[in-house]
Amino acid sequence: MSLYRATLATVPNASLTLISIGFLNNLAELLHSPLDIHSPLSGAELVEQKVAELVVMGGAYPSGWEYNFATNISATRTVLTDWPATVPITFSGSELGSRIFSGQRLPELASIDSPVLAAYQWYGDRCNTTRASYDPVTVLYGALGLGEVFEFADVEGFNEIADDGRNLWVEDGIERGRRWLRLKDRVDETHVGEMLERLYVGEALEMGCEFATEHGGLRVQS
Repeated sequence: MSLYRATLATVPNASLTLISIGFLNNLAELLHSPLDIHSPLSGAELVEQKVAELVVMGGAYPSGWEYNFATNISATRTVLTDWPATVPITFSGSELGSRIFSGQRLPELASIDSPVLAAYQWYGDRCNTTRASYDPVTVLYGALGLGEVFEFADVEGFNEIADDGRNLWVEDGIERGRRWLRLKDRVDETHVGEMLERLYVGEALEMGCEFATEHGGLRVQS
């Protein structure tokens, strides 16, 4: 939480995209943090002033049980309820990442000392590195924005969390800056997986602007 406050205090206003790919404990603590040596603002005030968007890997849409939301229901409710209304939240649900697989070609594409290859081997097995891409897809949106890959499935509603951790997207016709992601109709899930693998082995850095243009532009936040 202290690192969050220190970082937010030093960046320009409305310049930071936060990407959450785990439990929401740290963001809940940030929201309720008091002024400190880093800033005279409360946590909620810092978020409202400095954050352009929060991207969350959490929930299932339009409804379902998902691990990140259900593990600490209190923290999930705190973030969904107390997050400043002026700062958008974009949700990447388990149903999105579960259909996009990546890592299959890492043994072929990555260098033998690649930390990404090592991670896929440890979390899968050394002979099969294919995994669902819950977190990578979320980070991909955080970096690229909607671009040519993603679109908002619904922008007029909010997340409701049940006592068992299940979430329900309540569509009520009110736009609050809360929305959930899906792939555009013409985007193939296999293609997105291949795109992720190219990023894993550093092709985005090698290709520079060509890669960004091809995939809808990279969002660079200070």
